[in-house]
Amino acid sequence: MRRIALLCSLIITIVGCSDNLPDDYISGYVSVSYLRSCLRHSTTLITDDIYLSGVIIANDKYGELTKTVVVSDDSGGVAIELDIEDIEARYPLFSSVRVRCSGLWLGSVGAKLVLGAEPTGEYIVDRIAEDRVYNHLFVTTINGTPAPRRKSISELEYSDVMSMVIVDNLTPIAEEHGLRWTDIDLQSGRAVTAVRHLTDGQDTLRVVTISDCQYAKESIPTLPMRLYGVLDWYGGDMALRVINHGIVIY
Repeated sequence: MRRIALLCSLIITIVGCSDNLPDDYISGYVSVSYLRSCLRHSTTLITDDIYLSGVIIANDKYGELTKTVVVSDDSGGVAIELDIEDIEARYPLFSSVRVRCSGLWLGSVGAKLVLGAEPTGEYIVDRIAEDRVYNHLFVTTINGTPAPRRKSISELEYSDVMSMVIVDNLTPIAEEHGLRWTDIDLQSGRAVTAVRHLTDGQDTLRVVTISDCQYAKESIPTLPMRLYGVLDWYGGDMALRVINHGIVIY
C-alpha cells in the first residue's frame, strides 16, 4: 500500500470541517486551501460530503511519479495516492477532475498535502484501492487548463508546494556538469533516484528525478533551460519534479 512515511508519531483525527466553511463553498465544493485548514494533526479523516474541483497537473506519464496524481486549483495542490496501474490512461495529464473527499484521509509531509486511504502502518496515508478509486476521482473534462506559477528560485515558497511552477534560466551547478538526471548503479546499470542542483546564477533549486522516470538516464543540459514541474517535498525540503518532460532549452 502507501509509501508516504510519517515524520513524527501518527496522530489520527476525525473531523467534518463544516464548522468553518470557506467563502467559496458552493454546493459542497471546497478549495485545496480549505482542505489544508481541515488538517488537525498528522492524519485526518474527512467525514463531510465535500468535493474538490481541479486539474491534474502531474501523474505517472513518463514515470515522473509513482501511483500518484496531483490535483491543483487556484489555491494550491494536493497529491492523491492511487493503487492502480496506467494512471495516465485513466486520469490524463491536464484533465479536469472532481474529487469526492468524504471517506478519504488527509495528511501532510512537510508542506506537502496528501489524500489517500486509511493509514495502516508507518505511512501518513495508504493508497486508495482500485475498487474504491472510481468512487472518489472523476474526470469531467479531458483537456483542462493548468495555471502554472512562473517564479524565480528565490520566489518559491512553501505555499507553492504541490503547485505547478515554471522556473527559467537554469543550468546545473558547476560540480554537476555532465551528470544525468539520476545516478546510475554501476553493477546493474539501473537508474537511482537523485537530487540535482540547478542555479539561475544567484540561487539554487533542488530537482528530484525518480528511478522509474523514462528520461532518467538523459544528461542534464548545460545550456540555459526552462523547467515545467510540480514543486514537491523531498528529503525534508522543497524540490522540483519535472512533469510532462518539461525541459526547454533556450
